[in-house]
Amino acid sequence: MNKTINLVNLWGEFEAKHPDAEIEDFCRYYLTSLREKDNEGKLFNGMMPPTDKIILSKLVQRIATIQQSYANAALADVSVKQLEEFLILNTVKQLQEGKKTEVIYTCLMELSTGLNVMSNLLKQEFITEEEDKTDKRSKRVKITAKGEEVLQACYVALRKANSLVYQDMEEEDISLTIQLLKNVDIKFSPLWQQHKGKSMEDILVSMKS
Repeated sequence: MNKTINLVNLWGEFEAKHPDAEIEDFCRYYLTSLREKDNEGKLFNGMMPPTDKIILSKLVQRIATIQQSYANAALADVSVKQLEEFLILNTVKQLQEGKKTEVIYTCLMELSTGLNVMSNLLKQEFITEEEDKTDKRSKRVKITAKGEEVLQACYVALRKANSLVYQDMEEEDISLTIQLLKNVDIKFSPLWQQHKGKSMEDILVSMKS
């Protein structure tokens, strides 16, 4: 096949799957796919799931587990000992004076887990809490100067973990991966809590309406 026609066909297939992508994104994707041929058969020790969506789900889950393991190792010498504590503390800072539930759900945590983590941060005086002036049933949390200090130490530690896990990825590949996955987060982050307790069939119906 003519090389130009082949390239146009490949671009057409890519554009159909990623309509918002630019030519630069296609070039990075194409070069990455060529490199990945060298790793054929190595993923999951060759025990591949039957569909690409399952492969992606399994890959994301495994990378998240690996990332958390190294993140906890990096935090071992910091006052915050677990990734969950960092996530809560960082979100408290970002939301400034957010409600407890708002902080927890922003971190995509279960309520009970988030409350336990927040309790530990309160005991260590990394955050403070006070009643919500507009809703007496709720409490708002705020980071302390002590919490700010330990949060900066967390940033330094976690950069080491991130650099370790993604050291073999080119910056362009990282950028492309973010672009390809970000819409999943944007779409489902506000929905996952609403869907808790519902059957998959009810969830599918609600997503179609």
